[in-house]
Amino acid sequence: MKISGVTYRHPFANTTGGTGAGGQVLSGRSFQFDGVADRVACDAAAAANTLDWDGVKRWTVSCWFKDPSTAYATLWSMCPTIPGANRFLEIASYYSGGVGRIRLQARSSSTNFLTIAGATPSGGAGFIEIRSTDPNGIDPNDGNWHNVVLTVNSALGQVDGTKVYLNGLLAGKTTNDPAETNTFDFLKVGCRVQTNNTVFGPFFPGRCFRLSIYDGELSAAEVAAIYNGGQPVDERALTPAPLNFYRFGNGDYLFPVVKDYGTGGADGLAVNMIPGDIVGDAP
Repeated sequence: MKISGVTYRHPFANTTGGTGAGGQVLSGRSFQFDGVADRVACDAAAAANTLDWDGVKRWTVSCWFKDPSTAYATLWSMCPTIPGANRFLEIASYYSGGVGRIRLQARSSSTNFLTIAGATPSGGAGFIEIRSTDPNGIDPNDGNWHNVVLTVNSALGQVDGTKVYLNGLLAGKTTNDPAETNTFDFLKVGCRVQTNNTVFGPFFPGRCFRLSIYDGELSAAEVAAIYNGGQPVDERALTPAPLNFYRFGNGDYLFPVVKDYGTGGADGLAVNMIPGDIVGDAP
């Protein structure tokens, strides 16, 4: 952000704590989303074609979040450049019947989906759903930080090609649809994006600590290493390391630019957010 030609430095830029490249703070901060219009655009990461559902690519997305609400809210999502088409993939959190739920929803149009019915532990046409009462399920609004990881082997018809891990443990999976393919071009944290980057919401009213993207399908052991018993590590030291690595508020001294600390160099941008949305809270 520029004010009278001066680059804004957020108030936590010089705090102590673990540091990485350039001496920037690695932990202790997160972004507070307002649930109304706040979001982080990481479109360059999607446009790099790492995350395509094309029958060939394999990839992984990890997100740390804290959700105080019970309403349906999208943690992160992607959509392609297809004008007028209702196509998106999202990870969302919500409650129904007093039961917490994490959902992967992958809609390709009004009638077709990237994933198919028969998801484990439950789901339907186009979604996997993990309830808090399911094995390895979580209560999203229990006041704790949680980690959700999506791994994808986009080979068409791949058995268990799509998996959802919660807090380091496999919680849901499904077989890929044998027909649908999509090239994702837009990636948002904090809301659903669809219809060629023109429609947004539902928005997320909680906190995000980190989003990382891997150019490959991580194994169960590699996912567990990210969670690390609830104590986040500098993922750049892992093998494999993330291609894109966003640390919300941790070292982002050029706010609203959200620096990509991975090797992908795909910086993001905080939209409708202010420096006060950087809060002192982290797993």
